Amino acid sequence: MVASYIKALLPSGNPRWNAGKALGTATTVTYSFLKSVPGYYSSGSSERNGFQALTASQRTGVRNALAKWSEVANITFKEVPHFKLGTFESVGKMTFAAAKLPSNVGAWAYYPGGNKGGDTWFNTSSSANSNLSFGTKGFQRTLHEIGHAIGLEHSHDGTKLPSSTDSYQYTVMSYNRHPVMKNAYPVTPMLYDIATAQYLYGTNWSHNSGNNTYKWGNNATFVEAIWDGGGIDTIDASNQTRRAIINLNEGGYSSIGSYQGGNATNNLAIAFKAKIENAKGGSGNDVIYGNALNNSIHGNAGNDIIYGGAGNDRLEGGSGNDRIYGQSGNDFIDGGFGLDYMDGGSGIDTLDVRFWNSTYELNMVTGKTNFAGETAINFENVYTGNGNDKITGTAGNNLISTAGGNDTIYGGA
Repeated sequence: MVASYIKALLPSGNPRWNAGKALGTATTVTYSFLKSVPGYYSSGSSERNGFQALTASQRTGVRNALAKWSEVANITFKEVPHFKLGTFESVGKMTFAAAKLPSNVGAWAYYPGGNKGGDTWFNTSSSANSNLSFGTKGFQRTLHEIGHAIGLEHSHDGTKLPSSTDSYQYTVMSYNRHPVMKNAYPVTPMLYDIATAQYLYGTNWSHNSGNNTYKWGNNATFVEAIWDGGGIDTIDASNQTRRAIINLNEGGYSSIGSYQGGNATNNLAIAFKAKIENAKGGSGNDVIYGNALNNSIHGNAGNDIIYGGAGNDRLEGGSGNDRIYGQSGNDFIDGGFGLDYMDGGSGIDTLDVRFWNSTYELNMVTGKTNFAGETAINFENVYTGNGNDKITGTAGNNLISTAGGNDTIYGGA
């Protein structure tokens, strides 16, 4: 069954460059930067009004946008020259140029198929088109028009997206800005765009298939989606001084960086089918959600909240008064320094306080410790440090391991 958000981005007839082959078949598409208007445009075409070849910087922006689409799907773009000699003319399947288009459009592009199919035209009257660098309106527009040129339609045409998801937060094919970060523009195809491109041309599993770390400048402003083909990967917000909200679930949104003096909101998506295993928080009061994989999550400084989700996770609070929930799976939890609330959840969970070399007391039945304000409940196993520790076990099967010091252990029933 095709997901509704994919159907919403597919035009009638499903034009695509691999037409005649199975959906999801990899393909290569040539493209050219036009030197003049091709002969297949009629004399009255709007594209013949004030033709301009793209500048060097505009061409770079187009190449960068094409690369972003190739990163997520098995569609390869090959640049070929616009060649004309007498009556002979040769151009790529897709072309890029500018002209004085009607004032109510910033650019347009044609769906795959026919002579004009894949052609993209920028309006010379739109100032946004002079700058196609990452993070600009011009770059988002370029991603949008290439989306048309490879077979995606507007999110408000045909089978529409609901208003709650019809924005740049979910797709560059929308006319609506991000609902909160209204002056921030996507630098990648977004969540629904990636899914649709992969439906049409197959999934590019080779992109970022190693062990990758995703990290941004402190207080950076950005909107993007992560497509990751494999490996053991980390979202690293350790340099962030504002609160970070990190969601490792595919299709989930994180909030990292800043926007107009405040915290960023839902500005980072993880694409469907992408698996991100690990996360690091910064110095703010972060919230981190694990997924069903075996996650390694470190909160670092700040009063953090960490949810392990399913899987056998290692959860470390770092400094600050943290709240850590192992949830399902056999988790290993280290609250770090501070007065922490730690709940192992279901599974066979282990509390690790080996870093603490003074006395640590824990009643594993009640969760009470010798530190007012610190609680550790639903743990089956405990590792302690070199202090004179006192641990009271539960009625279940416990593993209690102490290091140096004069320790007291009550095994429970």
